[in-house]
Amino acid sequence: MKFFYAGLLSAALAAPAFAGGMNEPVMEPTVTTDEPQMSRDTIAEDTASSGSHDIIVPITALILFGVAVAN
Repeated sequence: MKFFYAGLLSAALAAPAFAGGMNEPVMEPTVTTDEPQMSRDTIAEDTASSGSHDIIVPITALILFGVAVAN
């Protein structure tokens, strides 16, 4: 019987997550044609050159290797 109550409580707490009642964002960007548009090549170059994606994989590999050796 306690599993029934635990399941009922779990379903009651999880129900709002599946309700689908998401609100619209408070601020939405205004798109106008007055601003200069960037080309797709410029956006791709900026995206490729930004971030620290070149260091995440080696650090993650070292951490996982260290965990494997420790076990």
